[in-house]
Amino acid sequence: MRTRTRTRTKETNRDGELLVEIIGAQFKVIQDALRALVYFRVIRSELDTDSKFWISTGNTHLQSFVTDWSKCFGSKKEDTHRSKSVQNRQDFRRRLMLDTGLNGRSIKNYVKLMISIRNQAFSHTDISAADVFVPNLDKAQEFLKKLHEQLRLELQTLNNLTTPVMYKGPGCIDMWLSNLEEEARQVISSAMEASADVSEHQ
Repeated sequence: MRTRTRTRTKETNRDGELLVEIIGAQFKVIQDALRALVYFRVIRSELDTDSKFWISTGNTHLQSFVTDWSKCFGSKKEDTHRSKSVQNRQDFRRRLMLDTGLNGRSIKNYVKLMISIRNQAFSHTDISAADVFVPNLDKAQEFLKKLHEQLRLELQTLNNLTTPVMYKGPGCIDMWLSNLEEEARQVISSAMEASADVSEHQ
């Protein structure tokens, strides 16, 4: 009886530690995605020329955002898909609907739209799609913020692990985003000013 209990405890600890590893990877993907979105938006707001370099740089950040977002909300085969760590999926979906103002069908359609953007513009070359519609990305940002919040809750439910769980990310994701935007605006505006007189011939 004790052997079974010990075996079950070891299996629980192993599962818990694997979940911590998955959540850690998800945190990184989320923060990388949000960082890329901030950079894309700042470049777009600061850009007042047709500089190919800065247009390309902005598009690269947009690509990073959409790709990372899809790792969390796209295919369930992804190691960092939300289903790999969110235990109460119905409750998460309910709160996601509440925060985004979307109903269940609208959430599915939004996810499909984001995946189609990734497939047509970034992961593959779809010559039938001359122009790819990029929606307002505020909703996509809210998806990631809500998942980040949920992952912190998931960590709190893990007990009796060999290694204690230490969350080292932003205490407040909104404050982190605000500070990140301020820093990005300083860096990007300075870089744009420094390169303003450089001519592009290629």
